[in-house]
Formats: sequence, C-alpha cells, structure tokens
Amino acid sequence: MAYSQTLARRVRLALAARSDVAEKPMFGGLTFMVQGNMTCGVAKSKEELMIRLAAETTLASFESPYVRMCDFTKRPMRGLFLVRAEGCANQRKCRSLGWIRSNMLSKCRQSNTCSSGGCQQRR
Repeated sequence: MAYSQTLARRVRLALAARSDVAEKPMFGGLTFMVQGNMTCGVAKSKEELMIRLAAETTLASFESPYVRMCDFTKRPMRGLFLVRAEGCANQRKCRSLGWIRSNMLSKCRQSNTCSSGGCQQRR
C-alpha cells in the first residue's frame, strides 16, 4: 500500500460509530465515503490526511499550523484541506481537529438525511 496504514486506522477509529462509511482505494490512497460522498482520505506516499468540508470553510477556522489548503492542481480547492502528519500523529490529535463532527453535521443539515444511526447521535 502506498498510503499510511497507521493513519487509515486512526480515521477508521474516528468514524467507527457510523454505519454509513465505505472505504474506496483512489489514486493510490484510501478515501472514506460517508453516505456515498468523499469525507476524507489518506494521501498516497505521504502521511497526510485530506479532508472535505463545506466550500465556505476557511483555513483560519482550523486554528492549526498543521492544516493547509489542498492545492495539488496549483490552485486552492475550496472545501479541501490537507493535514500534515504532525496534525494527526495520534488518535487524540486526529479527533481534536473537529473536522469529523462538523463535517457530518454540515452534510446532514444540507441534505436533511440524519438518521438514528448517524449524526443525530453526535449532536
């Protein structure tokens, strides 16, 4: 595998309470899909976590030196961010980013698809 198995394990643990998570290998990395939509992914050949949030999310909202805009197309991509290895070096740091909870609630509010097994329990 070209991506970090350790980081993938941390993401699995962070998403373990959800029943609607699917993993898909993409572009040499591993993507985590929630309700069929990409939520995050472990980038290939680097221990970086790519996270997808609402398009209006800004870098300043993270207040973390480990997060940067995703710019692999040489232009910042709205709603996509990369977290350096130091920012998700252990399970506590992974959870402290707060991206999982905010992303799930944001997606549920947009689509009105909250279910008893999903984000209603996390509110």
